[in-house]
Amino acid sequence: MKRSLQRAFEGKLNRRNFPSRSLTRPDFPRFSLCLFLISSLLLVSRSGAVGGEASYPKRWEVASMQDQTVGVPSQASKEELRLATIKAVKQGDVAAVRRLLGQGAGPNAREVLLVLPRADQDSRPQKASEEPLLTLAARQGNIEVVKLLLASGARVDAPGEAGFTPLMEAVRTRHLAIVTLLLNQGAKPDQRNDFGDTALLFIEGKEQEAMLQTLLKAGADIDGGTGWTPLMHAAYNGEENMVKLLLKKGAQVNIKRQNLLTPLECALVQGNDTIAALLKASGGKGRTLKQLEAEEAQESKKLAAEEKANQRAAALKYRKERILTGEDKQVIETTLRDLLTVPDDQFVFLRDRPDLLLVDQTAGGSGMIADTQINSELHAEQAMSITVEMRQHLQHRNYLSISLKDFRSSNAHIHVSKNGEGYDLRAFSKQHPTARGYIMIYLPGYSSNHEQAVLRFGIGPSDHGAAGTCFLVKEGGVWHVKWKQFSHFL
Repeated sequence: MKRSLQRAFEGKLNRRNFPSRSLTRPDFPRFSLCLFLISSLLLVSRSGAVGGEASYPKRWEVASMQDQTVGVPSQASKEELRLATIKAVKQGDVAAVRRLLGQGAGPNAREVLLVLPRADQDSRPQKASEEPLLTLAARQGNIEVVKLLLASGARVDAPGEAGFTPLMEAVRTRHLAIVTLLLNQGAKPDQRNDFGDTALLFIEGKEQEAMLQTLLKAGADIDGGTGWTPLMHAAYNGEENMVKLLLKKGAQVNIKRQNLLTPLECALVQGNDTIAALLKASGGKGRTLKQLEAEEAQESKKLAAEEKANQRAAALKYRKERILTGEDKQVIETTLRDLLTVPDDQFVFLRDRPDLLLVDQTAGGSGMIADTQINSELHAEQAMSITVEMRQHLQHRNYLSISLKDFRSSNAHIHVSKNGEGYDLRAFSKQHPTARGYIMIYLPGYSSNHEQAVLRFGIGPSDHGAAGTCFLVKEGGVWHVKWKQFSHFL
C-alpha cells in the first residue's frame, strides 16, 4: 500500500519543451491527477521515425538554430548576429561571443523555443517561450561567457521560460562559481518562477552545503517561495544530508502550504523512514501514513467518478463523431498496410511473421491521446504537424471505445481479432503463430478539410507497452502515410 501511495503522489510538472526542469511535486489532495500524469509521461526507451522526412530535431530544439555557423559577415543583420550569438553561447565559444558582442550583438538576445500544439488551445498562434543568453550560458557552466555577457549589459535576473532566471539555472546545474558571480552582480536570491519556486529549491548534488550557504548569505529565505519549500523537497526525495542542513539552518519543520504536504508527510509517503524520524525528533507533525492512504483512496474514488461522468457527458456530446466511417476504414487500411512493410526490429517484438492483427474495438479514453503523451513521443516537426483542430477531433471521437468487428481488410495478412490486452509474448506467440503483433487503434483525428489525418495506436504484445503515431495525407483522393513514429516504453 505504501508503494501505491508513493506512486500516487508522484507527478511531473508539464514545462513544455523543458524536460530537464521537471520537478517532483506531490500536490495534495489532488495526487490522483498526478498518477494520471505519470501514466502519460512514460519513459521512452527507444523511438524511431520511419518514412517521410529523413530527420527531425529533438522535440525541445529551437527553430532559431537552423543557422549552423558561428561566423557571420561584418555587415550581418541583427537576426544573423542573434542566431550566431546563441550558437556561440551554447557551444561555450568565448572568442566567438566576444567577437559577436563587439560586432553589435545584443547581450539580452533571447533564444525562441518552439511551442507545440495542444488540444486545449484555440486556433490562434501561441506565444513562444524564450530563453535569455545569460540563462543559456549559466546552464553551460562557462563562467567566462557569463562574465562577457554581464560586462556587456546582460540583465542579471532576466526571466526565461516559466520564469526561470539565470541564477535558478546555475543552481540547478550545480555551477557554484556562477551562482556566486550572479549574486555578486545583484541577482535576487528570492525571485520566483511561475510556480512560486526560488533558487533554493533546485539545490542538489555534492555541493549542497556550499550552495545553500552561498544563497543564505545573499539573503535567501530558507523556506523558499510560495510553492514547495526546500525541506519538503529534500524530505520527499530522500536527501538526508540536505534535510539535516536545512533543519540546522532554521527551516520551518511544520510549514504548511495550500494543497501541499508537510515535510514529515513528504517523507512518509516516500517511505523515507530515517528522514521521518529526523523530522519527528525536530518537532515535525502531520497526518499518519494510514490517514494519508485513507484520504488518497477517498479522493481517488471521487476523481474517478468525476472523470467517468465527464467522459460520459463528452461521449454523449460528440456521439455523432464516434462512428466508424468509410473514410476511417480507408485511413485504417492504409495504415495497417504500411505497418506490414516496417522492418521487425523497428516495430514489434515477434519477427519473421507475415500477419498483423487489429483489435476488434478502439482504445477509448484520453491517456494515450493526451497532448503530453503525444508531444513526448514525437520530434518537434512531427508534433507541430498535428494541428490543434486535429488533436481536438482525435479527443472528441475517443472518449469511449467503439466496436471494429465490421472492419474488413482486403489484405490477406490483416485480421480482426478479439481484444488482445493482457497478452504476454509467449501466450500471443502460441495463440497466433503467424502474427507479428496486434494493433489497438483510436479513431482517426482529421483536419477540417479532411486532407490530413492522425492515427494513434497501441502495439502489442509487450510487457511494458508500445505506441505508434501515423500521419496521413490525402492526394488525388487517396490516403498515404507521410510519416510514422514508434515508441517502446520502459
